[in-house]
Amino acid sequence: MLRTSFAKRLISRNALRLEAVALSLCALPVMAAVVDSGPINIVIPDTTDGLYLNVVTLANGGTASAAPGWDVNPYSSVVATNFTLWGPTANTWYNPQGIITGNYNLPPGTTIQGADAAFFRPGGSNDVGPQFTLNSDQNFLGFRFANEANGGQIHFGYMQVQFGANVSTRTITRIFYEDVAGTAITIPVGVVDIAPTLTYSPTTAAGVIFPGGTAGSTSATIDISTTGAEGAGATAVTGCAISGPGAASFGAVSTTPADGIFNTGTTSGSIDLTCTRGPAEATATLSCTETATPTVAGSPFTRTWTLTCPEAIVPDVAPVAAIAAATLSGGSGTVTPTLTTPAEGTGSTTLSCSIPATAPSNFAITSNAAQTISTVAAPLAIGLSCEPQVAASTATLTCTQTATPGPNPADATATITCPAAATSVTAGPVSGTTVTLPSIILPASSASAAWSFTATGGPAVVTCTASGDGFSVSPASLNLTAGGAGSVTVTYSGSGIGTFNGSLDCTTTGSGGPFSYPLVATVGAPAVAVTVPSLGVASFWALILGALGLGMLSVARVRD
Repeated sequence: MLRTSFAKRLISRNALRLEAVALSLCALPVMAAVVDSGPINIVIPDTTDGLYLNVVTLANGGTASAAPGWDVNPYSSVVATNFTLWGPTANTWYNPQGIITGNYNLPPGTTIQGADAAFFRPGGSNDVGPQFTLNSDQNFLGFRFANEANGGQIHFGYMQVQFGANVSTRTITRIFYEDVAGTAITIPVGVVDIAPTLTYSPTTAAGVIFPGGTAGSTSATIDISTTGAEGAGATAVTGCAISGPGAASFGAVSTTPADGIFNTGTTSGSIDLTCTRGPAEATATLSCTETATPTVAGSPFTRTWTLTCPEAIVPDVAPVAAIAAATLSGGSGTVTPTLTTPAEGTGSTTLSCSIPATAPSNFAITSNAAQTISTVAAPLAIGLSCEPQVAASTATLTCTQTATPGPNPADATATITCPAAATSVTAGPVSGTTVTLPSIILPASSASAAWSFTATGGPAVVTCTASGDGFSVSPASLNLTAGGAGSVTVTYSGSGIGTFNGSLDCTTTGSGGPFSYPLVATVGAPAVAVTVPSLGVASFWALILGALGLGMLSVARVRD
């Protein structure tokens, strides 16, 4: 029991000690820290709207809507001659004198703090421009603002402003504020911003000579190194452009870093260039603007270099040709060699074209069997001819290539096709001619007529049909050899008497058809034999009287 009681008392004492430590820690003040925007270089426009700026987000623009939650608004109440200050409340800008007409350009060592009464909004009736140092960034403006990121509590801060040759040229270079609400902030004594000095290699006097080589793109670099940067000092290399007669040979200019700004954190970089080597040397001028912040005498500077892109080195390359297969329509045609490797420099290749003796004898080269190809002599069409045969025939066109400089490429070859001769069929009678078969008298059995067909160029088949009762044709299919002739026969074998019509219609596998002929057949009646009896006197008179129309009456009267 004693041990248990002792343990409880020990635990209780330690708990009290821990509680006391915790309470002491809670009682410690929150440590403030300065928020530094870093170099921002936000221009204050020389307008009656000026610049609306949110100190925390750095959102800014020429209208309040461009900077939601804006905190400060420096502007010009009179363009080109005036500079003044505005804010979302009447208590925005710090004035140690405690009056609206006091000094707003604060010297280093000034502490920005206090009640609302120490802060003002000068506005258009108070031109504060004469208070600032021109051609310098040693200008400081103190302010208070409601920090929306901290529930709208009031914070104190200051901004550093670079002025140019007049009050209408001004840039906010940096902003500082305390991150704990209500904590005073002091502008440090001895804050000096010095823009770095830039050294270029190659120098502007030496210019830039791009490396030599064959035709195509190449690159060159102007290296940049810096010395002497202090504080927020910066030097920017911007606006690089190439001009001059050979400018088209040069590509776009870029810088490293991309924004071209050199400061204490960026002490080296480059201007990056390209050019395209061509048949002639190209020269141009590169100009870049170098701007120091804070400014120095003569800034901004224009730096210029002469750029030289050398003439491309052109090697001597012999061209290599190829020829494509071709069909000689109508027995003639051409083949134009194409280049698989173009000529360069003084390189050339001689083509010697032929058709091997082993090829059919109906092929021939008619033009440009030998030719030389170079940069000034393009390939010429090779003329070819052939005599069409009954069947299609082929040959190999072979062009030997002799190159300067060597080595010699392989022969260029292609298959040349001569199509089969075109087949044409002609008929004896002209298509459409009416054909009358020989007339027949029954009992004759039939009448016939023959048609001839001739094939030229190649073999052909003629197929004929006869229409109309009693008409027939033989043979129905006629095979003609190339240059050969043949015929078909139409026969009428009807048994009726009169004139009969039909048609012979023929088609052909060659050109010239189809053929069509109207048919006519005439069939007469068979001949009849007549027997004449001998007449007596009475019969004789009866015949005569019948002819006279008296008939048997007259005969009767005679009998009376």
